[in-house]
Amino acid sequence: MEHRPISVGVITIQGRENALEKLLTHLKESFVHYPGQCELVICNNSDQSYINRIEEIVTNTSVRDFCAVRVIQSSENNIAVARNLLFNESTERLLAFIDDDEYPTDSWLVELAKAIGNKDTHAVAGPVIAYYPDTTPDWIVNSDLHNTDNREDGSRIPYAATCNLLIDKQHVPQPVFDVDYGRSGGSDTEFFIRNIQAGMIVRWASDALVHEDVDSSRANTKFMIRRFTTQGQVFRRIQTLHGKIPNQFLFSGKALFGGIVCLPIAGILLLARRKTSGQWLKRAFFNFGKIIKPTKLLYG
Repeated sequence: MEHRPISVGVITIQGRENALEKLLTHLKESFVHYPGQCELVICNNSDQSYINRIEEIVTNTSVRDFCAVRVIQSSENNIAVARNLLFNESTERLLAFIDDDEYPTDSWLVELAKAIGNKDTHAVAGPVIAYYPDTTPDWIVNSDLHNTDNREDGSRIPYAATCNLLIDKQHVPQPVFDVDYGRSGGSDTEFFIRNIQAGMIVRWASDALVHEDVDSSRANTKFMIRRFTTQGQVFRRIQTLHGKIPNQFLFSGKALFGGIVCLPIAGILLLARRKTSGQWLKRAFFNFGKIIKPTKLLYG
């Protein structure tokens, strides 16, 4: 098997120094286990003064002993702008994305590269295993909110996120993340919906695992409901943008009906402590989000 060079892209912001240090420490092992050449590009998505602190963390973790490292600056606090920078500034044809509050297994890059080796595969996404604080509500801990349990290895998927992803830049028909979604969230979803419609093939890589330490500020019912409703609203924006909603009134009616149906099912499953309860709750507020605009942005 040929091990092609890979660039790894990370977007980080001020205040997540400990998480970034943990990520870089684990990335070193991924670089050691990957037989091919690697490059790490870190994009600062906060004030430019934070660049020096990122450089300190890079030095302290000795990650430069295992791969070339560059730290770049985003022009504004917009995650889509940062994603575009990583896409354009990375030097290798294969680009892996991972979030700064995640950390990969030692074989992460090996498994991603293996999965994208199929001639008809242009990008692969893998599972994110979440770890929550002790104060997290049971329904969040016991639910598969990252959709890791219901996908078959090698199966085609209709969209992906940039939290655990390897993409062949040469096979991206429209290689730009829409900055209009850079603060609301959804720029990665819109990117993949658009490119998959243009012929890009994305598959699931079950063995390319990363882990995520979920901050307590995001491990609560209030945040999760806001996240789901925001995702619903962004979905409506994307579908409208691509002309997929011929009748807005009918779309709203279906969304309201879906939310009303899913919510009591979620409640019953919550009482029964079923793992699927979170997915039904997600569906309920995702549908409500299609008709209720969130009052607060997910980013910025």
